[in-house]
Amino acid sequence: MGFGVDEAFEDAGKTPGMEIWRIEKLKVVKQDPETHGNFYSGDSYILLVTKQPPNTSRLEWDIHFWLGKDTSQDEKGIAAYKTVELDDALGGGPVQHREVQDHESKKFLSYFKSGIRYLDGGVDSGFKKVERDKYETRLMHIKGKRNIRVRQVECHCSSLNKGDVFILDCGLVIYVWVGPNSSKIERIKGAEVAKRINDEERGGRAAVKIIGKSV
Repeated sequence: MGFGVDEAFEDAGKTPGMEIWRIEKLKVVKQDPETHGNFYSGDSYILLVTKQPPNTSRLEWDIHFWLGKDTSQDEKGIAAYKTVELDDALGGGPVQHREVQDHESKKFLSYFKSGIRYLDGGVDSGFKKVERDKYETRLMHIKGKRNIRVRQVECHCSSLNKGDVFILDCGLVIYVWVGPNSSKIERIKGAEVAKRINDEERGGRAAVKIIGKSV
C-alpha cells in the first residue's frame, strides 16, 4: 500500500467484503470475522466495507469509524487518524462515516443482519483468560424493530420489562426470556443471538431454553 501506511491495513480493501480493526493499546489490530458485530463500549473501531458494482472490475469502499460510549480520547483520536490513513491508502476513493454507540447510521446497522452486540468494558476485557466451562453470568437486552441492538445490562430482575426480549447467559445454559408484549422480530432475533453465543463462544455445548411466549 505504500510507505507510511499501518501494516495492519496490508491488503485491506482488495476484495469485496467487510474488515474490522479495533484500537488496542493505541495500535490498530484486525479482528477475527467471527467477532464481527460485537463492539466493546470502551473501545473504538474502524470498519471497511468493499463492494464491486455489477459488470465492472472497479471497487467501491465505505469506511466507518465507530466510537464506544466509554472509549478514551486517545482511542477516538487514533481511530479518526487511522481512518484518514486508510482512506489515503485506497486513493481517497472511500466514503467516510463517523458512528457513535447508540446513534449508528442505518447503513452501518444494515451490515449486521443478526444485529449488533454492545459488550461492557474494553480491550482488556477481551483478553481475560476464562477457565473452561466457567463463565461470568450476564444479562443482555434485545431491542429494535428492523435494526436490532443487543446490550449488556445489570444482571437483576429490575432490568426486565414486558415489552422486550432478554438473554440470561449462564455459560452452559442460555435462557431467552420473552416479554409478553415483545415483537415477533425481537423474539426471532433473541433466539438467533442465543444460538450465535452458543455456536461461537460455547462450541455448541450450551443448552438454549426459551422462557415465555414461543418464537
